[in-house]
Amino acid sequence: MVAVLRLDAAGVPHRWISAEDAVTCSARGLVLWEIGAPIRTLRGGINARTGVRSRMNVRPVIALAGASWCAQEFRTPAPQRRLVLARDRYTCAYCAQVFPESQLTVDHILPASRGGAYSYMNLLAACRGCNGKKGARTPEEAGMLPIWLPYSPCRNEAFLLSNRRVLADQHEYLAARLPKHSRLRLQ
Repeated sequence: MVAVLRLDAAGVPHRWISAEDAVTCSARGLVLWEIGAPIRTLRGGINARTGVRSRMNVRPVIALAGASWCAQEFRTPAPQRRLVLARDRYTCAYCAQVFPESQLTVDHILPASRGGAYSYMNLLAACRGCNGKKGARTPEEAGMLPIWLPYSPCRNEAFLLSNRRVLADQHEYLAARLPKHSRLRLQ
């Protein structure tokens, strides 16, 4: 299923919604503006007076009227394994090899057993071999310094990382608003 990127009136991403939900918003007059070529056309019933079948085009990015979510734009999304792995581009932070998602773990820089938090700033993608070798030690103690430093993804990065089927128009909109330090700018 292709999802539609729902924005608030200020253009801040709010959530991924279905094409059907986007049409409902449009029919209720909530859509302020849209971006991109139609990705789907939904057809309705036939008008008894005109004999014409109703149809609505769904675009990949829509902005809805209502309260602005600007305060949330700078809030870091909750850490999730799949977002950490995608942020690190499915690459082990210790041996720099790319792995399939199933062969990667999320490593605590400061081990959880020693009070390390489950936060983006304490998590890195690691292959099973490197994570096992590091064990419950810090990188310094294990002699395994990470190749890069972790960072907290912004809201736009989280939207790009959370959807496997991001369309070109959606990617262009979100990527234009990425911070300069984002690893996603390299793709």
